[in-house]
Amino acid sequence: MNPPASSRRNKKRSKNQLRIETLESRRLLAASLQSGSASIDGDHETDPWVQAMFHGPVMPGRPIPPVQGVAALVEEIPDSDFPIGSDEAESGPSQAPLFPLDETFKLHSRPDSNFTLYMDFDGHTTTGTSWNSSYGIPSIEHPNYWGGYGTTFSDSRLELIQDIWRVVAEDFAPFDINVTTEEPADLDDLRYSGPGDLRWGTRAVMTKDSFANCGCGGHAFIGAFDDPQDEPALVYNGGLYAGSETVSHEVGHQLGLGHDGVGNTTYYGGHSDWGPIMGAPFGKEVTVWNNGDYFNASNPDQDDLAVITRAENFPYLPDDYGNSFRFAAPLRESGGVNVEAFGIIERNTDEDWFKFSTGGGDVSINIDVLDVKPNLNVWAGLFNADREMILASNPGNSTSAFLQASLPAGDYLIRVDGVAQDGFYSGFFFNEPDPAPYTEDPPSGYSDYGSLGQYRISGTIVDTGDPTVSIAANSETIGEGGYAEFTITASDLSNGTVTVGVRGVRQASPGLPAPYSTEPQDFVGPLSQTVSIVNGVGVARFLTNFDGLPEGGEFFEAHIIDSGSYAVADRVAGMEIVEVLSTYAIEATDTVSYEGDPPGGSTHQFTINRIGPAGIANTIGWQRVYTGNTPADDLDFTSPQSGTVFFDVGETTKTLDVDVRGDFEIEFDENYTIELFIPTDGAFLLDAVDYLADGTILNDESILSLATTAQYRVRQVNHDNGASDNWAIDNFVITGTSIDDDFDSVIDPEVWDVIENATTANTFPGTDGNALFFSGTGQRSATTDPVAPQLGARANFSIIFADSNSGGLDATENGDDVVLEYSYDGVEWREIQRFDESQYPRWTDVSVVLPVDATFLPTVVEEGNSGPITRSVGIPRTGFLDKAVSVNWWIQPGGTNPVDVDDFVGGFASGVATFAPGQKTAYIDIQVQGDRDIENDETFQLIISSSTAGIIDNAVLNGTLLNDDFVLAEINVRGANDQPIEDGDPAAPGNGTDMGVVEVQADTRSQTFTIENYGSMNLDLSSVSITGAHSGDFSITQPPAAVVAPGGSTTFEVTFDPSAAGRRNARVLIVNNDPNESTFAFTVSGLATNLRVEQIQVNHGGRSRSQIESVKVIYNQPVNHQSLAGAFEIRNVSTGQSVGSIKATPADFNGRTEVLLTFETPNSVPVILDDGYYELRIRSGAAMSLGADPYPMLNDHLFGTDQSGAVDRADAFFRFFGDSDGDGDVDGQDYGRFGSTFLRPNTSPKFNDQFDADGDGDVDGQDYAQFGQRLLKTL
Repeated sequence: MNPPASSRRNKKRSKNQLRIETLESRRLLAASLQSGSASIDGDHETDPWVQAMFHGPVMPGRPIPPVQGVAALVEEIPDSDFPIGSDEAESGPSQAPLFPLDETFKLHSRPDSNFTLYMDFDGHTTTGTSWNSSYGIPSIEHPNYWGGYGTTFSDSRLELIQDIWRVVAEDFAPFDINVTTEEPADLDDLRYSGPGDLRWGTRAVMTKDSFANCGCGGHAFIGAFDDPQDEPALVYNGGLYAGSETVSHEVGHQLGLGHDGVGNTTYYGGHSDWGPIMGAPFGKEVTVWNNGDYFNASNPDQDDLAVITRAENFPYLPDDYGNSFRFAAPLRESGGVNVEAFGIIERNTDEDWFKFSTGGGDVSINIDVLDVKPNLNVWAGLFNADREMILASNPGNSTSAFLQASLPAGDYLIRVDGVAQDGFYSGFFFNEPDPAPYTEDPPSGYSDYGSLGQYRISGTIVDTGDPTVSIAANSETIGEGGYAEFTITASDLSNGTVTVGVRGVRQASPGLPAPYSTEPQDFVGPLSQTVSIVNGVGVARFLTNFDGLPEGGEFFEAHIIDSGSYAVADRVAGMEIVEVLSTYAIEATDTVSYEGDPPGGSTHQFTINRIGPAGIANTIGWQRVYTGNTPADDLDFTSPQSGTVFFDVGETTKTLDVDVRGDFEIEFDENYTIELFIPTDGAFLLDAVDYLADGTILNDESILSLATTAQYRVRQVNHDNGASDNWAIDNFVITGTSIDDDFDSVIDPEVWDVIENATTANTFPGTDGNALFFSGTGQRSATTDPVAPQLGARANFSIIFADSNSGGLDATENGDDVVLEYSYDGVEWREIQRFDESQYPRWTDVSVVLPVDATFLPTVVEEGNSGPITRSVGIPRTGFLDKAVSVNWWIQPGGTNPVDVDDFVGGFASGVATFAPGQKTAYIDIQVQGDRDIENDETFQLIISSSTAGIIDNAVLNGTLLNDDFVLAEINVRGANDQPIEDGDPAAPGNGTDMGVVEVQADTRSQTFTIENYGSMNLDLSSVSITGAHSGDFSITQPPAAVVAPGGSTTFEVTFDPSAAGRRNARVLIVNNDPNESTFAFTVSGLATNLRVEQIQVNHGGRSRSQIESVKVIYNQPVNHQSLAGAFEIRNVSTGQSVGSIKATPADFNGRTEVLLTFETPNSVPVILDDGYYELRIRSGAAMSLGADPYPMLNDHLFGTDQSGAVDRADAFFRFFGDSDGDGDVDGQDYGRFGSTFLRPNTSPKFNDQFDADGDGDVDGQDYAQFGQRLLKTL
């Protein structure tokens, strides 16, 4: 019952390996250029446009070029030196497709290789790679090659895909790598898992740029070919020439290659009809790997072939034919006069030798390379048996060769070599001129360094007239483990011997896909044998190896190695080895479900598939194993733990049902696996990966509980353990409860149950006293003690995401938000509201109404004075909510002073509460009989039972029927939002006692308060007055009535009119005849401000608006410099775009704070603003005064626009290049000033940087062009 071994091309794997590697940050090219300390082997961009546009991260820890390799974009022309391609994405082949269109995504150049280059044309999602970490995008969606998201393509697009594959396969033909359009069944074939891993590769995503905005034709991380994750190369260029070149170029970067440029230009487009792959040879017919041997090469020390064949990449292919006449291979004869062979020149030291015998007459031999963009320039020579050259071919106008001659009968040799252009044959060697023309200026031709690739020999010879032998397969296929038989026949029916061998097969011609081929271990015994021919017939028998591996069909051929005394008519015959045993795989069809309730349950369904022959019956074993962090066990199922599935002859699919037992247990989701096994004497195979499939049992219990309290917490989510992801809260209050903590000076232990990774601190900008500061490298949260807020209660607090001691976000990126949650049991938490870090970069007050399910109707209810009064009680549930549940309930007497039946309408109530699917709380109504009897409070119990959910956590709720009849007056006070105010309460924003921010001697704010009488006699109000330190800033502007009847109310108004800035406090005193609260007092407060912007200067008050170099903001008093982060926003009114690079430099002069705003990047590179009108918004809450009670401005200050957003021309806040006198146009006066500084050095006293449009330190022709565009125009 052990799982099957993996294939003979073994790789260590973990089927459920879903780990995402944590990647180091990768340096950017721009940093390397500025530092001037790059490695000597660095691939540094030197083209200025490329320096600006093509920078990217480097693979960590690699001694290779510190750049993200890019390819030129052929649809755009960045500058006059940049190579231009002419292909468009729709351009495809001009001929009929070479392969059936339905095989377009099944093309393989070497399917038996351990190394893979997968070209992915139909879209891809990239996660867990350097692309995601470098660009800060967790999941990148790449469209298909034409920018869409479908996987169905037109015939012309399928033909283009085929031709791109042919060209890329040619580029990699010398190497042991499979270039394919079919996604590997096992994606671990694209990842390197470390020592011991024998199979890895890369993905080239053929797409359009959907995220990077690189302006390039493609890019890839250098050295990423052996990454542990599926780290794709990205190809954006379209069309046959540009598309195929970009694939090989970007994969070349992944293999560790840098760019091939010329002089100071990064990309060399080549010369004549030749170019280097690592340049930009778009439109060139011959493009090859290169060693920098051409004229003025920018990278002369890079040996492409040596880098490609490093251990972390892949090796050369083994040599297919002998390098000497001594080891010449016979051509493949067929029909006695036709000859052919397929070969590859794998190395620039390789040459292939062939031999043939012919009768006297005309012999014609073609040596053809790939018909589009070949890498190989063929030289072919024809030699006699004495190795004397008869003729040679290497046409200057073709990379193929042709040999034709009238020959006497005899034995001959053909030599095939990859050679330089413009070379010559001499002394049995191919030579080049000295100096080589490609090293001269201007260059022409090319060396033999990259002259590698595929070729096909085909032609005709003359029948010798001698007796011949032929070989033929006795069958098209042979079952694995059987004898493959071939018959050899002699034309003259004579006796003799021949030698026959078996070998794997390859593609028949350059650019064709290769079949799956056998390897030597697919045979038992020698790979060649001597066959005796008796009376003209002999048989060769080769025993195939039954290896027990699910491999599919594999092709091979038997060939006559030595024909003895015979000539050869047909030298080769082919056959396929097929599987004789079925392979079985299991898949999870419907295996994730809720378990259900007793006496029922649920059923999981798996599908078992038979792959391959179905000619015999098989019995498949299966067993259930328990996996994961929360495994299931046998008690979770009603079906057995193991069993068998029977496949009859011809059956290919069976269903396996696994029955899950329903229960009422509170538990985690549980996991299990169904694993196939081969019973004793079983004659079949199991799929190496899919011999097991997983199931998950989802918990679906609803838990009912008459909870009377809940806990509340603030918690950071998606926390990445970075110690610098900082945030804080302050003044945390849940209204109507004991939860109230301002963290001054320490955390109140009576409020909090658990606090994780938080301490009190006052280092945040604008913090009033201490706040609760969350940092550290673990979970961050603060959980309250259990409390019972009533319906309508709020959570009020202040929140900030910032680094300590400075404003603005530090590192709370990627959704590291904070949530406010509640829980009845401290285990299951429900979200109330999420706070996005990007919205709270400075202290912000929030007030969140708690949802109904997070509050509690009072268990102490007032009986009322008359008639039936309905009181509601909630029954909450937790856990699984997506099913209907009902529960019985009733009221009964209980406690120290039980109620009696007359206290309720119709007696003690009872009923059934029902939860609809998704409903968290069911409410029941209790009708209380009101009265005016003065009596003691009475107690009762609410009981629930018989829940169809099965689980009741707390079945009893104790309640009190509160007597509300009094003999005397009873005062009650309410503020804003009808919120209650208690005697002695401090000021709070929720009920209006804190009146907010008011400007000194310019504004007032009023609040109305309500006085109610809950007693049974008149409430007499003797006086309502204001006392306290700042009583003069508050006044009673509308007094209440002097008498409030029982059940009645009156109102009064308090107005805040501050006389000085800062926090102002006073107390309201209400003198009355309530015996318990005869002097009812509460605090009122307000924050007074006189902070404002006094003056704004553009360009230090200068008139010129040709450039906006600075803006100075002058406040009327000193402000806290640390609070100024994020205080200033400048936007172009014409375009609506905000200026993103503002540097604020505050300083104090003469009792005022002045802030100089300049425009530059974080690297101190000046930013030049576009033409247009601008608006400066100075945020009111961002600047705080100094002192113990800091205060902000009352409102935002606008400069350049009015409150409606219209341009305020009087502010003259605009930029119009060339307008040197700020009159809104570029006229003759401006022209004269421009002329006086034109072409002046920046050291000249007449140099005026207001006319330097591009900020390059001079006023030159480019600046003149910008000036001329605006001359005699107005903004």
